[in-house]
Amino acid sequence: VRMILYNPVAYTFAVLIMSPTLTAGARPTNMLKCILLTALVVAPSTGATSFCALPETIETWSHASSCNGPPQFESSFCADHVSISNGSLVCTVDANNCKQDNPKCAADKYGGVQIHGPVVGFGNISVVMRVAKGPGIITTLAAYTGPSISIGCDGKDPTTLNVGVGNAHGSISLGFDASADEHQYDVLWTNTTVDFYVDGTMQLAWTNASDVPQSPMDLFFFAYACGASWCGKFDCDKDCPAHAIIERITYTAAGALAVPCTNPPMPPSFCDKAYIASHWTPQTTCLNNGTLALHSTLVQPGTSGVQLQAATVSSAQRVTTSGDPCDHATQWGAQTQCPSIIQYGSLSVVIQTAAGTGSLNTTIQLGDSSALDAYISVSFHSKTKTVHFQVGAAVETIDLSFDPSQAAHNYTLLWQPDSVQLLVDSKTPEGKPSIVTDSVPQTPLPLAISVVPQLPSSGVNNGSATLVQATYVASDDAWGLRCDAAPSYSLAWDEEFTGHALDTHWTVYDNCTHGQEAQLYVPAGVSVADGTLRLRAFPFAHNETGRNGNAYQYGSGWVDTASNRSNQALNDCKSVNPKGFSMLHGRWEISAKLPPGHFWAAIWLMPDYDICWPTGGEIDILESDIWGQQPPYKPHAAYHWSPSACFHDSSGGAAYQPPSSNYNYSTGFHTYTVEVHPRWLIFGVDGVNYYNITQAATGNNLPKHPMYLILGNQLWQGWSYPLELPADFEIDWVKAYTMK
Repeated sequence: VRMILYNPVAYTFAVLIMSPTLTAGARPTNMLKCILLTALVVAPSTGATSFCALPETIETWSHASSCNGPPQFESSFCADHVSISNGSLVCTVDANNCKQDNPKCAADKYGGVQIHGPVVGFGNISVVMRVAKGPGIITTLAAYTGPSISIGCDGKDPTTLNVGVGNAHGSISLGFDASADEHQYDVLWTNTTVDFYVDGTMQLAWTNASDVPQSPMDLFFFAYACGASWCGKFDCDKDCPAHAIIERITYTAAGALAVPCTNPPMPPSFCDKAYIASHWTPQTTCLNNGTLALHSTLVQPGTSGVQLQAATVSSAQRVTTSGDPCDHATQWGAQTQCPSIIQYGSLSVVIQTAAGTGSLNTTIQLGDSSALDAYISVSFHSKTKTVHFQVGAAVETIDLSFDPSQAAHNYTLLWQPDSVQLLVDSKTPEGKPSIVTDSVPQTPLPLAISVVPQLPSSGVNNGSATLVQATYVASDDAWGLRCDAAPSYSLAWDEEFTGHALDTHWTVYDNCTHGQEAQLYVPAGVSVADGTLRLRAFPFAHNETGRNGNAYQYGSGWVDTASNRSNQALNDCKSVNPKGFSMLHGRWEISAKLPPGHFWAAIWLMPDYDICWPTGGEIDILESDIWGQQPPYKPHAAYHWSPSACFHDSSGGAAYQPPSSNYNYSTGFHTYTVEVHPRWLIFGVDGVNYYNITQAATGNNLPKHPMYLILGNQLWQGWSYPLELPADFEIDWVKAYTMK
């Protein structure tokens, strides 16, 4: 192996000595695949990283939501057509063309799937899949940038595997129906050849070197209805819905070791007691066509736990209550949402269910009953000694030997991929405590506890439940838990800006900008003196031309600590700094003074990872609150995310309310903070926390990769306040603490 790694000539010799039955010029068989992979290192480096993606990981890749056009594509690409069922990734082609999400897609007859994966290069690309069945339904895995390397089937003949190399095409007779079961398909890509394997046996060697792509390409998976002349004729009435199934997709870069296949880690375990009052989120919303209102004011701390109240109210009470979400609801209830999401493992809730006048329901629920394939619940009625246990559409009613409204009891859900079991006070109750069904949810779900009047109701319903404790132990977690355990921190980086230059963690933007901003970032806008970093916005003596070819009147300063410049949202300068600094979970503290006037100062975090915006998250520790406001600006915090789609932004945020209306954050230094926790983000100013967002609120889309720091003094598009120049955004110090 060492000879192959360092001597390209050694490849043929190594093959011959490993297999005396081969003659010079013969192609190696599958038993020598490992040697061929090692020999690939003689090809140019691709920069692509090996991976093994199981369904839970593939589901986090970007799913297109876009229109296409006939004749080739008769399907829109619909992000919601990708799901996990029974441990497999299911890609659906059906008659739902997603026009409800994008009216422009009305011309597309059907809905399909496009999944955009990582970059791949020379090496082994492998997929275990079952293709979709039906004429005109195309299932394809492709590395693509224009030229491509691809494998796939038209459902009209699933016994034939169609392959492509560059702009040339071929086919392989499989000898089996690829739509009947999962099979493994491998593509071995070198700089001169592409070999195609099926279930470990080489079926086709592509030796025309002029066809073989030479640059890394993005990996895609498609399932769609085709209307081109070379496709079979698609009949949705007969074949919808059609499903392509993926078990795993792997890539092993040339010369690299294979990466073990592992699922993403389970959600973090927790034990909440006092945290139920301080970290859970009481809900205010309107339900049941306006007949039921959930009010956050009906969730209150009590002596033995958090009280969740239900009430029947009069018209006068509705008028005097601020924030009433419903115009006519006389029935009010309470719900509080856990900051975490839950998946396989053990969930225990200690609760005394509601009692009082009328009919009240107390419910522990995972997910939403409007989507039964992602729903688990345990529900109690105030007039019975029973529990209703539901998993998907399957429901069991279990008799209890006690009244659950008279004392707190422990109700535990043991959630596995193929079943959910209910325990009461750590024991198996009589009846049917386990539900085994095909509809056991396979994805993480939010947890909520609620008390509501049973509807319809014209009577008086008043009462309350007491939520004492909630504990979740993930299936892959063997650690014991302490309730309300606060994290501890260790100082990882302390930047005091001593001397006259930045340390090696920093990169200074040079002759580039970000997006459509009005300034050009240049080193002249960055200075260090007297223990302070200054990012200065200033006018150029004459227009300067940026790397993008645009002319700019103004310059400013931007610095960051990124080490990976492949992030698709911020690659304007394309500089590389392997000594950059990033961390995932921890606490950032930055002491800064805002520039006076109309300036968009920002302190923010982005993933130091090859991922498109905002799928990896964007944490805005501080932005000047410029939206519809005038200076002096308030500090503003925000978080941006997307479950999988590039440039499809979801966000939450808030402006800090200062001690007085004329408070000015440009006259002195203030400390801006964020705590990046696996379960939440908490933003603060001068030690006062004022905004938080949870793992549940983002749909399990808090950051999962280390984040790097950005400091910038920005001028927004159309900025027109030249008389306020020059202006400095000043930073006194930066501290980063890793979380234990």
